[in-house]
Amino acid sequence: MYDYEYEESVLACLYILKYIHDYEPQKFEEISAEISVLDSESLYFMFFDFFDGILGGHWYIEPLHEEPQNESEDTGEDTWYEYEEDEINVFVICHPAFEEFCKLSLEFSKLEHMNLKAHRQKLEDIIGFYLLCADDCIWKSEYVFSQYSLELKIVFAEEIYDTQKLLHVLTDMLLHIRKENDHLRELICAKQQEAELEEYRKEAA
Repeated sequence: MYDYEYEESVLACLYILKYIHDYEPQKFEEISAEISVLDSESLYFMFFDFFDGILGGHWYIEPLHEEPQNESEDTGEDTWYEYEEDEINVFVICHPAFEEFCKLSLEFSKLEHMNLKAHRQKLEDIIGFYLLCADDCIWKSEYVFSQYSLELKIVFAEEIYDTQKLLHVLTDMLLHIRKENDHLRELICAKQQEAELEEYRKEAA
């Protein structure tokens, strides 16, 4: 590259497209057919494709809570709003990599007789580290675990003005979690082989 002012934008596009090519090949074909030029404008439109098609979550407007004037006005229900694209401020992610991590960590915890909370904390720490790298784009995040999955809620800042940074950070986050999943699979396989060998030795004795 030649240090053009758009160099970082192009490299970010290529980096994200590489991730999509490797893990979401069908989506890659769709994006390739739609985008013929890689520039900051195409990166902006990829932003919504990345969230909706690849992270597999959904957008909504954070419910507004106003103090009721009196008890009769307090219905106890949140208010949900129709929204325009430029009003979106919350995204909820239930990514398959999260689900895989939760299932693998549960299996490994049982094999090692470990507390599952340690693995959940590790996943939170990984996500938190990457979200911190885009803290000027994100107002807060929340984690809701079930036995086999994680729901991550990201509340964006009033204006998401650095799309390039946010996409890059989230791509790094997903790659890190996928590597953790690969590592967990290796540990589980080694533990199972160890148990099988021990069983074989007992039978041989």
